[in-house]
Amino acid sequence: MGNFRFISPELAEQLCSMGKRVQLEKGTVVVRPGDKLEEFYLLESGTVNFYRIDKMARKQLLHTLNAAEACALSLVCSLFGEESFLQAEVKDDCVSWVIPKQVGLKLMQRPDMQRFIMEATIDGWKNSLTAFDDVAFASLSERLLSYLIHQSRIHDDRMIKKSHSEIADDLNVSRESVSRLLKTMEGNRVVQLHHGHLKVLV
Repeated sequence: MGNFRFISPELAEQLCSMGKRVQLEKGTVVVRPGDKLEEFYLLESGTVNFYRIDKMARKQLLHTLNAAEACALSLVCSLFGEESFLQAEVKDDCVSWVIPKQVGLKLMQRPDMQRFIMEATIDGWKNSLTAFDDVAFASLSERLLSYLIHQSRIHDDRMIKKSHSEIADDLNVSRESVSRLLKTMEGNRVVQLHHGHLKVLV
């Protein structure tokens, strides 16, 4: 059991003792829009992307869940009986604790559980609003640079092991647009391009 943001060690130990530890492979869709959730997730390692899916089945990245964080979507939907409105997809191989909703409901009267739910939910919304601001107000070049810097920070590695197509999918834009901008960034010494990956220089 690891340390998780917003959860006291005592609460984390109690939650994990009544849950199960699972491994999730890259590409696994954990949650789909419309799902009724019977559990929530505490991510020990890896990353999970959350997408909004439109009527044409196009994906827009809204939020990335990182190691030591709780999945606010599964937390709220399971405990309050709401259907999922996002798709959660494993981006990098994960280890996660899966906690039955009955465990969360049983502990709802604890102040540290209430604080955990509130802080995890607020943090999730803040991250989603940041992604919304990028789509609504920023140019594609600004969005791309923000995305690359964010990826290098969450992985603590300037080398981003993603293809142009994978980056384009995350940003919901064409691969050609991403490739063109990355080439310009390379000329401006912002990135260094390699086959199948790139290095952030700023």
